[in-house]
Amino acid sequence: MSNNITLIIPTVEEAKVELSELLNILYDAFDTEAFPKAKTFFEKNNKEIDAFLINDLIRFYVKQYLLDCGIFAEDDVDSLANNGIALKHKGYRIRVLKADHSYLPFPGESKTKKGFFNQQLSFYQMSNANEDEWGNRFARPNLLILWEPNNPSYNYVTLYISCPQKCGEYPSSMDTYFFDTVEHPATTIQTKMFTYIEDELGIDKKPDSLIGEHQDDDNDLYNLRGES
Repeated sequence: MSNNITLIIPTVEEAKVELSELLNILYDAFDTEAFPKAKTFFEKNNKEIDAFLINDLIRFYVKQYLLDCGIFAEDDVDSLANNGIALKHKGYRIRVLKADHSYLPFPGESKTKKGFFNQQLSFYQMSNANEDEWGNRFARPNLLILWEPNNPSYNYVTLYISCPQKCGEYPSSMDTYFFDTVEHPATTIQTKMFTYIEDELGIDKKPDSLIGEHQDDDNDLYNLRGES
């Protein structure tokens, strides 16, 4: 058996499909559990939202939700500046981190996080590597799932998925194999509904009465996701 392991980098669409169940669970964790409970903490104490504390509360509630769903999750606290959640899922090593202006957060001086961004493999990935008939071994890469709230209201979250490629000493040194937004499940349902209506009615334009005039506003998008 060869000690050399080749990384198999999926396309972003392949990653989304393979991790679709996990991504849907994460959206539920943020929207229905973590955000409401974290905001309630400040409301009950009659305090304004503290940006640092609410992020820690959100991470805690998301981790508990994942555990309740049977997904092993643990705190990733190598760098207190951006605490995250560590997952091992379907051969992937995954970190759930808060996005930095809708992109990857720079790992700073953390050697552990830089190793993750530079695709250093863990024992978990090596032990789950596939082997072909010639003894060549293939492993799944490290992936990032990033979350970003619609500050400052924390009504809903946007998730991103990325496969980091490299990271050096500066933020400009970061590069990825892919980076993309993960479509919210409710948005996917709405899109399928509109497509069905268009096909049934033989039209190629969504009626204004269905999509509304201000779909880009926070409140409208929040309502689109089934909230009141």
